[in-house]
Amino acid sequence: MKFIYLKTAAVLFCALMSSTPTSRAEEKDTLNAKDTMFVKNEAAAGKAVVVIAQLAVGKAKKPEIKTLAETLVKDHTAVNAELKALATQKGIELSAVMDPEETEVFQKLEKSDGAEFDKKFLSHIISGHKKCVHSFEECIAEGKNVDVKTWAAKKLPALKAHLSTAEALAGN
Repeated sequence: MKFIYLKTAAVLFCALMSSTPTSRAEEKDTLNAKDTMFVKNEAAAGKAVVVIAQLAVGKAKKPEIKTLAETLVKDHTAVNAELKALATQKGIELSAVMDPEETEVFQKLEKSDGAEFDKKFLSHIISGHKKCVHSFEECIAEGKNVDVKTWAAKKLPALKAHLSTAEALAGN
């Protein structure tokens, strides 16, 4: 009888060990499709913000908008470098080409001047940052990779601050 209990206990132990959740190290290194798409999409968005904000540094009419643009260039350049390093570490290949939609926005902004430029620039920054805030929050809630989630959580406050500043300047 004692032998049956020991045998049953051994079988249960083996079953439990084979069904245990992924270890912390494995979870940290695991990337799902959402993690990968998040990194790729946010890297592309970050590059576009820098290019469009550089345009605004030279074209914005209001000094406050130039200041926002300078902040965006500085902050997003640093964040882009961090994200590129994270992508390299995770084996995610990033596109070197700007998204066609963002290229179109850049070209439209290039043709604008003065108050019209300021309004279009702020509108684009607000809509883009709203999408990014949503994307970051989704990554934090649903992502699998601990490093990607941690990176997103660290960067979200600054992203929200950029959005808040742009909304204030636009009068929203």
